[in-house]
Amino acid sequence: MMSLANAMTEDEFLEFDARVHRLFGDEPLRYVVEPKLDGLAVTLRYENGRLVQGATRGDGLTGEDVTANLRTIKMVRLGVETSTQLTETGLVKTPADLYRLTYDQLVGLDRFADLSARNLLAAIEASKRRPLRHVIYALGIRMVGEATAVALARRFGSLEALTNASVEDLQSVRDVGPEVARQIHDFLALPGQREMIGQLLAAGVSPEPEAAAAAAGSLAGKTVVLTGTLAQYSREAAKAEIERRGGRVSGSVSRKTDLVVAGGDAGSKVKKAQELGVRVVDEDGFRELLK
Repeated sequence: MMSLANAMTEDEFLEFDARVHRLFGDEPLRYVVEPKLDGLAVTLRYENGRLVQGATRGDGLTGEDVTANLRTIKMVRLGVETSTQLTETGLVKTPADLYRLTYDQLVGLDRFADLSARNLLAAIEASKRRPLRHVIYALGIRMVGEATAVALARRFGSLEALTNASVEDLQSVRDVGPEVARQIHDFLALPGQREMIGQLLAAGVSPEPEAAAAAAGSLAGKTVVLTGTLAQYSREAAKAEIERRGGRVSGSVSRKTDLVVAGGDAGSKVKKAQELGVRVVDEDGFRELLK
């Protein structure tokens, strides 16, 4: 795959072409060129069996951190051969088609025995029940981050209600201003998006509703930033504990931040918190706050 880091200039390509012709002599040659869509390749990094970072190749020079996006995905392990069979046979053309697959269709494919068909159908069935916040975030709506996805999930309770929300309804959600409300509304008004969401719902995808935020708790009304690696909590588990106690998790430190929880290998967020006078606690201090 070529990218900005190793793309050729015209002169470099002509030199490459000359080398190829010297190698093959007078034999007729033809080049096949296909466009490469940067960002489709993802590098995953695990520590102690847990995903800690996922990044795309970006433009070949600078990648994009998509760790949060990847954590919204409930993995259905298809494999290259299975994916190819499903698409080439026309069984899967859209995301919703995956949820319409039947046992008889699968066992009719090459190398698909009874057990593999049943396992795949079980994995697909299990993926229908993802938290609504994850589904909203995974839609990729511009300007909608994890915190906004949680707020939308709590306010509307279902994809159907969110899809039918007016701009005014959206603006009533915490942290959703006029511009963000318009972005969400326009995105969900696109015919292709409405059709895709409708097909998923019709196929049985039923996101789990978001629990209401605690009105009172040790972190009620507090904005908390997590940084570094926690030994006893995954990032998702720590977020859930904070939100269960009425707190809100943010990805950046500012003067509005109330608390920074610093795990191992914490980075620049701790320094910024100290500069702003924001309280910083380690994992032990975090556990005490949760009691």
